[in-house]
Amino acid sequence: MSQIQVNGASLKVSMREIKPESIDQAIANAKKNGADDVFLKIGDDVFQASGRGLPMDVLNNKKAVVTVGDRVAKVIATDSQLNSFGDGMAHPLGIGAGILTAGFSVYQMWKGNLGGLIALLGGLPFIAFGVFNAIPAVYGAFRRVNSD
Repeated sequence: MSQIQVNGASLKVSMREIKPESIDQAIANAKKNGADDVFLKIGDDVFQASGRGLPMDVLNNKKAVVTVGDRVAKVIATDSQLNSFGDGMAHPLGIGAGILTAGFSVYQMWKGNLGGLIALLGGLPFIAFGVFNAIPAVYGAFRRVNSD
């Protein structure tokens, strides 16, 4: 495990150097590895930093200051994956949306509104989709804890 600093905050990542002629292939492979990946240029060298639950919104910001040791790095590419519990909850149709839909529906049924039953039945696909999205997120969260 290596560490990079993003705006002063330390992140644990796995780092590997990428040969200049292999950058495009490494970026394509990153889409399949399940991890969040950041490609950094440090001097003339390019590195791939991989981790789970990386703050991609910060890393994609052009004003982000990324350092590796005492060297400043430039972010040249990123690849974000659904691999932490927070990612699953934040997904637009993730488990959070499913929970809200179910809660609203149960509340409406408790009040005796037929609309609650219709909302529940209509919300079932969202609930199922949310649970489906949460499975890799929960897996990623537990895997991250076990690998630290």
